[in-house]
Amino acid sequence: MADYRHKYVKKISEMVNTYIKDEEKVTVEEYIGDSWRNILSMHLRAIQKDEFESSKDDQEQLKKFVIESFKIVLDYELLDKDGADVDLPGDKIKKTLDHITLGIKVHSV
Repeated sequence: MADYRHKYVKKISEMVNTYIKDEEKVTVEEYIGDSWRNILSMHLRAIQKDEFESSKDDQEQLKKFVIESFKIVLDYELLDKDGADVDLPGDKIKKTLDHITLGIKVHSV
């Protein structure tokens, strides 16, 4: 799981840096759009896809997780550039994931 989290934070960080550099600002929700599925592709491979596709609640929970993660990393990147002493985003993301996935109903395969 730790390796997945590292890859996840790296992927989100790359997206955040692109978002920061982008001249045309949109909301985080608009920027993420449907790409949350691609961001979680490793995790989504491990669940029962038929059940997941029919579970709108689970999809909303995971989409919410990606958006919250993005905002955590965005805050970190913006504060870090100002020289502020901030916590690494990994622990916050893990806590967010633990909290949000408690309600996920579809089981892993």
